Amino acid sequence: MFLMLSGFLNVLHGYEKEISCTPGSLIRYAFRKIRGIYPLHVIMTFIAFVLYLLSFGSGAAEHLRSNAVTIILKLITNILLISDWGPKNGFWYGIFSEYNIVAWYLSLSLMLFILTPVFMKIMHKIYDKTDIAGCQEKSPTIYLIKVIIVMGIIYAMTIAINMLFQQTNPGYTAFLYEYENPFSRTGDYLISMQMGFLFIEYSKSHSIQANGQDDGRVTGIWFIISIVSFAASIALLATGIGLYGTEIYWIVSSGFYFTIPIAVMIYAIARSEGICDKLYSNGFGQRTIDIFLILAGLSQYAYLIHVPVINLIHGVYKRVGDVNPAIWCVLSFVVTMAAAIVVKRIKSSKKTICNTH
Repeated sequence: MFLMLSGFLNVLHGYEKEISCTPGSLIRYAFRKIRGIYPLHVIMTFIAFVLYLLSFGSGAAEHLRSNAVTIILKLITNILLISDWGPKNGFWYGIFSEYNIVAWYLSLSLMLFILTPVFMKIMHKIYDKTDIAGCQEKSPTIYLIKVIIVMGIIYAMTIAINMLFQQTNPGYTAFLYEYENPFSRTGDYLISMQMGFLFIEYSKSHSIQANGQDDGRVTGIWFIISIVSFAASIALLATGIGLYGTEIYWIVSSGFYFTIPIAVMIYAIARSEGICDKLYSNGFGQRTIDIFLILAGLSQYAYLIHVPVINLIHGVYKRVGDVNPAIWCVLSFVVTMAAAIVVKRIKSSKKTICNTH
């Protein structure tokens, strides 16, 4: 969902701007997307690396000596955020994997962000020439048909790639490719980009009022669609869990079966802006939404922090007694969120100092 939300918003805020696809501009575009969290990524990589060595106990020094080349190369791929761009089996998995396991998402995102201007350039070539009977007048229906066709092709190619991974790799390796590898997850990102484009075009049409919002009836329909799409995602998740361990689990292991309901949900929520505004105007609704906004502001930091915290607390906990999963969970959550708050305040204070100067 976060991956598809990124694709939707990148198109929404960048599609109608000037697009440059030179190598330098692609790197700068991607770096702007991740620079706010990159320093924390580097810090957490080294913390996770230290915890990794500590897990060997007295054998850490010997492990470091005997695997020095692999360890150094893995640190390099981690720091450069290319750890998910390589093979996921054998010797190469020792290099193209993560010390802070959640960094796979940043590695995946970096590649997609680098390619985003290229994707938008291609979308312009596909959609900008859309006309009606040779006229240059744009039609929302024509755009809708084109977008559906493009999304269908992308979805079919994604499924074909996932099936190919399943046929050519053992179970867990195939799962890693499907779940983390950019070649598999690009399909999700591209589909959400098409939805972002569709939202831009419908925002320009007569069905949207001058204030940028649908009328009440249309907004209500999209709000219902967003709820139905969310329910469909939960139902698919439950189905996937039920199939775990069976011979056909590969069908759901990549998560591509979420793609369509998540894409519809994101689009529908965007079209439900009027209802969201009404909820925010209510005292209770405003307080509830504010809580979620606070958590959202902390989430990017908590995401990078939480796995090393979980491992560290487990390592300390098991030395003082039997690990109670519930207590371990609560401690991990509290420490993670506290650390995220500290990181965000440090970042905010540095930004304030820079703006002052």
